[in-house]
Amino acid sequence: MEVSVILGQGIAGSSLAWWLHWAGDEVHLIDRKEEKSASRTAAGLITPFAGKRMAKSADHETLMNEATAFYQRVENIVGRKLLEQQPSLRWFQSDQERDLFLEERAEKHAAEIKLEYASDGTVQGFWMLNAARLRIRDFLFTTREYFARLGHYHVQDVDLNKDISVMADGVMVQGANVKGSRLIFCQGYQSQMNAWFPGIPDAPARGEMLKVQIPGRQETAVVQQRYWLAPVHSDLQHPDDQKETADDEYIIGATYDRVNLSGPQDDIGRQELTTALRQMTSSQFTVIGHYSAVRAATKTRKPVVALHHEYQQLAILNGMGSKGCLQAPAAAKALAALLTQTTSPEQNKSKPVSLTRLAHSIIRRAIQPGDTVIDATAGNGHDTLFMAQCVQERGRVFSIDVQHSAIESTAEKLRMNGVTQVVQIEDDHSIVLDRLLQESQSVRAIMFNLGYLPGGDKQQITTRDSTKKAVTSGLQLLSAGGVMTVTAYRGHPGGQEEARAVDEIAQEVNVEIFTVDVIPGSEENEASPVLYVFRRREKQTL
Repeated sequence: MEVSVILGQGIAGSSLAWWLHWAGDEVHLIDRKEEKSASRTAAGLITPFAGKRMAKSADHETLMNEATAFYQRVENIVGRKLLEQQPSLRWFQSDQERDLFLEERAEKHAAEIKLEYASDGTVQGFWMLNAARLRIRDFLFTTREYFARLGHYHVQDVDLNKDISVMADGVMVQGANVKGSRLIFCQGYQSQMNAWFPGIPDAPARGEMLKVQIPGRQETAVVQQRYWLAPVHSDLQHPDDQKETADDEYIIGATYDRVNLSGPQDDIGRQELTTALRQMTSSQFTVIGHYSAVRAATKTRKPVVALHHEYQQLAILNGMGSKGCLQAPAAAKALAALLTQTTSPEQNKSKPVSLTRLAHSIIRRAIQPGDTVIDATAGNGHDTLFMAQCVQERGRVFSIDVQHSAIESTAEKLRMNGVTQVVQIEDDHSIVLDRLLQESQSVRAIMFNLGYLPGGDKQQITTRDSTKKAVTSGLQLLSAGGVMTVTAYRGHPGGQEEARAVDEIAQEVNVEIFTVDVIPGSEENEASPVLYVFRRREKQTL
């Protein structure tokens, strides 16, 4: 019997657990039991027509049939109703939206909708007759209890960089003391980068919701008008709530914020939602709860179902976004089939992610237009151009290199791309960063690519002492939430010594102020490049 270890017990992990269990695996779920995760705060809505254009995706019927059969199968095992077929009302926000729907959608989907008329006979909205709602907290709870009774549910906050050991015969998860034939990452969005599958999800979005009490309101259907308003299920009782749910309590959501992924709920989100609610009802209401979570969304709006490009013992299921209740059953089934069938490594092999691409992905998510950043080793200008494009014209990039040929090469690349917001400095980066520090500069991101200039004189390389001083100054230049990446190339003379110098800094940083991730290009090859990722915490830990 194969032993499958699933990290994360949200909608994705729970769905995969059932499919692998039904396939005959011994399934272990490891979860940090965070009650404010995206899955645990979701409303469980499944709507056929979504988005500004109220379009129905081509695969909706297939996904819905798969989800319905899946949840019914779980219901038969746990003895509890989980999925409810419940029509949902969508109000039009404008005449243009109404006209678009009537011209392009109404006739085509006549059997799936019912138009809602105003007293004067005009169409003001439509009912989605095939909408549904998952009692998601019940689904997660009953799944957890089922596997807990088998002794296969473990509460553990796993450090992705320290607690996971990949071996020839499987994977060991320290702390939880669980060894499996394979490990599947189903954690959704995590603030700690997953070095095994970097850059996933690639478009996370923070959403805020309000729990409100609307005295006298008896509506049991979900109502949508850009935002949705849904009755609170008893299973949606939030861990912050101090009393039982009443019949007149509702949840309104959700905002979208792709920039500010961390931090507490704020007044901006609260105001946005209360303004929307006043447009949806004329009744008085009281806000009794304010929650937020980060959705694990992707740029393609499709789930990520993949095996690791090198270690076939590792896999990932992620990127459910705002359609997790609909997409998770089918995506989990696909991954379970991929894991349990016999296929060659070449068939399952995905394109590896280079450390350079990984560093770019990390930096891209950390900076915004208008930020000040530093390319501490300009080289041929690739990183300088990348950072300049990220911060745009309102931002500023300091591009540093000790070699005149590097400065010229970078200047030419910037000129060809019409980039003007770069300050080029020809000098030792340790001197320049120290000078910027003395000038009380503060930057959002810094990139180092150590070694020699590609295509240049290989005798001219960055050195241990200069690099150590520069990286140390760089840490002090980072603003709260800032990121510094250092890629060390260990294959050239002096490269191992230089990498050890950076490693010494990584070992000595104040962990109350910084976090450090160390990502080798290859576990087996000590001469492979290694990426160090230093992050300055938003707030100092106590």
